Amino acid sequence: MLLETKDVVKNFIGLTAVSHVDMVINRGEILSIIGPNGAGKTTLFNLITGLLPCDHGHIIFRGEDITGLPTHEIAARGIIRTFQTTKIFSHITVLESVTIGRHLRTKSGLVASLFRTKEMKREEKETTEEAVKILEFMNMTAKRDFLCDNLPYGDQRKQGIAIALAAEPTLLLLDEPANGMNPEETIHLMTLINKIRERGVTVVLVEHDMNVVMNISDRILVLDFGTKIAEGTPAEIRENTRVIDVYLGEDLT
Repeated sequence: MLLETKDVVKNFIGLTAVSHVDMVINRGEILSIIGPNGAGKTTLFNLITGLLPCDHGHIIFRGEDITGLPTHEIAARGIIRTFQTTKIFSHITVLESVTIGRHLRTKSGLVASLFRTKEMKREEKETTEEAVKILEFMNMTAKRDFLCDNLPYGDQRKQGIAIALAAEPTLLLLDEPANGMNPEETIHLMTLINKIRERGVTVVLVEHDMNVVMNISDRILVLDFGTKIAEGTPAEIRENTRVIDVYLGEDLT
């Protein structure tokens, strides 16, 4: 077990977004979290990564209670996420954006930066080299010098994943990675997610594309109105009558 949520609750004014959710993420798996809009999926990501505080319950990562820790401390422990928005960076190159993600793992401080110490220069060189390797892994080398704003939408989604990988995640949370992708891009995304898992990274994704979910997930967790209503393998979820009711009119095959 890599991460566990215990009885986690998040309330907003007049609304319970996450209601007493117990969840286990096993090391090395691909877990998908699905549910209708407003089911609490992204809110759960925000609780795990410290963007929102839990109102109740605990989040345990690698045996440590990380409930209430600041976002940067949670990220430093290896929990890294992407966001639904693709407009994180605009007027810098793709390579530069990935090096920014890498800076979570650098050690040089303000003084070293101001005086351009030998250690600082060494870290800059290593950061760029690692960013180049990540873009090679993502099959984005040819677009390393593109301005982020000029990337096609599908590549903007991949860029967000590249930035996250630069931070060396142990647990990678992908928020709707296939959103807006065409069928060919979606197939490439599924291959990429499996390759990321092969690198030793545990992957959890929030996703509405059932083709992606059913074809790459080891397990699926289903939320509805902030409550966990089902959990199991793709085959089990596909046959779950309650899940079918929640996704009335949607194709789970």
